[in-house]
Amino acid sequence: MQTRSTCTVALLALIALGGGCTFLEQLVGAGNGGGGTGTLRVLITDKPYPFDLLEEALITITRVEVRQAEDADEPDEPNEPNDAEDASDDADEAGDDADEAGDDDNGDEDDEEGQWLTIFEGSRSFDLLDLRNGRADLLADAEIPAGTYTQMRLIVTEGQVTLEGGRVFPLRVPSGEQTGIKLHFAFQVQDEQETTLILDVDLSRAFLAIPAGHIDDADTIRGFHFQPSLAMRLIQQLEAGSIAGRVSDPDGNAIAGASVTAFNEDGEEVTTTATADDGTYVLGGLPTGTYRVEVSASGFADASVSDVSVTAGQQTADVNFTLTPG
Repeated sequence: MQTRSTCTVALLALIALGGGCTFLEQLVGAGNGGGGTGTLRVLITDKPYPFDLLEEALITITRVEVRQAEDADEPDEPNEPNDAEDASDDADEAGDDADEAGDDDNGDEDDEEGQWLTIFEGSRSFDLLDLRNGRADLLADAEIPAGTYTQMRLIVTEGQVTLEGGRVFPLRVPSGEQTGIKLHFAFQVQDEQETTLILDVDLSRAFLAIPAGHIDDADTIRGFHFQPSLAMRLIQQLEAGSIAGRVSDPDGNAIAGASVTAFNEDGEEVTTTATADDGTYVLGGLPTGTYRVEVSASGFADASVSDVSVTAGQQTADVNFTLTPG
């Protein structure tokens, strides 16, 4: 009789930190599977939308699968945060018809050996705007065999954006119901232990406004390109830390809605967030390393700080900014 392990999938959208980071409190198993049971938790986290013109941003997920490696004794290379397979930033070149959201087929030929296991099946819609400040929503909880896993596949069937003023844009994924979104990411599920992953969703890429560029008035938006495959990456939870702080003006007043972005040592953008009403923010899902943090807000000069160190499982606090009007 084959032993199985518990697999839990949760939905988490982090835009600004209002309290402790829930995802840092979970346990992650390590090493090769040797039978028995263990728990896998997957959290989905959301990078914020670049402007405050939305009342609701829904995604609907109907199935989540993970792929077990054929040989659990030969794990893949160490995990790295990843985007959806072969995803690019070419969404700006998409057509203006919001219903033609682009093909989210990742071109995976399924040439790897291993069994796909379903860890969630049904239909659940999540408002990414509700999942802020470290709040999480459970997507799935399932039992799977302990061992090595190399991929995750999500069936995202539709999305919906509601703007300020009540305009609604129902969106669909042309290939979402057939091929799903495949993410290559190696992880272990250990006997009687819990493994937690973070599925990071960049809202600004998943819902690309038409026309593109800076938008101050919701009435100018004609539609959205819905391309969730461009917006997802997986992170091993206990390999991730965070940066937190507050953004204010010279008088100490909080600046809400400021954009805060972390860049790695290679100058690549890793994650972005927006400050809460009290000016606080958190940049979550950061692997151990050194980062440059940049802040921008309408009506203020940009600011940045370099050499911000992050350690997995910990929060680097008090990375504060005082923005000068201009």
